This record gives sequence, C-alpha cells and structure tokens, in this order.
Amino acid sequence: MLAQGESGSMDNPYNPLFAGLMAVWGIMFCGGYKRLQVVYQHEWDTVDFEPANPDRRDFVQVPSHPSSTLLALFALCVTSSAVLQLFVTASLLA
Repeated sequence: MLAQGESGSMDNPYNPLFAGLMAVWGIMFCGGYKRLQVVYQHEWDTVDFEPANPDRRDFVQVPSHPSSTLLALFALCVTSSAVLQLFVTASLLA
C-alpha cells in the first residue's frame, strides 16, 4: 500500500525485477527438485518401479457424459477470453 500512496498506483518499479527473480528461482527450484528425485530413485533402486497392481475399474472415475467435458472447456475458453478482453481494455484506457 506504500507504493499506492506515493504514486496513486499499485505499480512498483521493482515489480519486473521481482518477477524476473521469481522466474529464475522457479526454474532453478524445479531443476533441483528433478535432480534430487533422480538421486533418490538411484539410491533406493526405484528407477524401473511399476505398481504391482493396476487401478481397479470400480475406483477409476469416468466422465459421466462427453458433452459435460466439452461444456467445461467451452466455459473455460469464454472466461479466459473475457478476462483477456478486460486486461486489454484496461491497458488501453490507462
């Protein structure tokens, strides 16, 4: 809220720096996690591990109707396009 009081905006000159640092940190964290996972697989000899029993059909969730999946995808597309339109309009007005 300090940045808003000084300039009247929520923008901060350090936001791009913060975003860049978070992106680099995320990439390094994921890489380190994958490396650690490979080390554990090698130490515990689970590289070629496969579950002994397959999932039972009684407990695997199957969509009730194919059109419900399509309807959910359509709703997601409409929502995301509306949000994108809102951001574009706001950036043009600013």
